[in-house]
Amino acid sequence: MNAIQLQEPQFLLDSQGNPTYAVLSIDEYNHMADIVRLYEEFDELNEEDLKKIAIAREQAKLGLGIKSDDVHKKVQEIWK
Repeated sequence: MNAIQLQEPQFLLDSQGNPTYAVLSIDEYNHMADIVRLYEEFDELNEEDLKKIAIAREQAKLGLGIKSDDVHKKVQEIWK
């Protein structure tokens, strides 16, 4: 999936001035649809998986994550 340059959103408003529809380019629509499809692949996650993800996010915020380079080094060491 390639990154796209997002444009300023445009909205259609109801008679009270409330936004009711968003107008976006077909590229932006397709990009968002691709993202939704990726997330739908994760619908098989159970409650324990979701808890682990939440914990990992908090750990990352605290700087407790592992750099991807370090992960790759560890994997290479294991598979030697």
